[in-house]
Amino acid sequence: MKNSLYITIGLFLLSHVAIAQYSNINRENIDTNDVPENVAQAQKEQFRNGFVTNWKVHKKDKKVQNDTPYYMATFKKQGRLGNYAYYSEEGDLLAYSLFVDSFDLPENIQEYCFRNYNQTKIKAAELIDLENPQQFIYRVRLNAEGLLTYLYFDTNGNPVDKFNLPREIFLFI
Repeated sequence: MKNSLYITIGLFLLSHVAIAQYSNINRENIDTNDVPENVAQAQKEQFRNGFVTNWKVHKKDKKVQNDTPYYMATFKKQGRLGNYAYYSEEGDLLAYSLFVDSFDLPENIQEYCFRNYNQTKIKAAELIDLENPQQFIYRVRLNAEGLLTYLYFDTNGNPVDKFNLPREIFLFI
């Protein structure tokens, strides 16, 4: 009984620490002219055919955490919205997320979702490239029985438990 009380208290405290980390992130839209030149240039080089529709800067409250800000470009690629690229202040690509049509997903991902989620249709999907450590992950959104569900897969279409993903990936999704 005493152990379960300690576990409950620990989980409660842990959940508040996790919420505090994300609630201290300030995301603000910025004008293209306010984007550092090296960041804007990196976006042009990385995604030559991408048309930036919005820039944001993400900053954490430095009183709480000493993380440096990063910049996010929202852009169209091949006429599709839903693409994001994240850069350091120096213009280094940290990660990107590209929209993937559900029909363009590897067949085994489509089959897995259909078979394991009661013939649920895929609502949306994206390919996430985390630069450090280099890792590609598919994130699939399902509307399964009225609930929004996220599933993660490696590039071979194998399911990946979200608890086994690099924690850095959650900064960018």
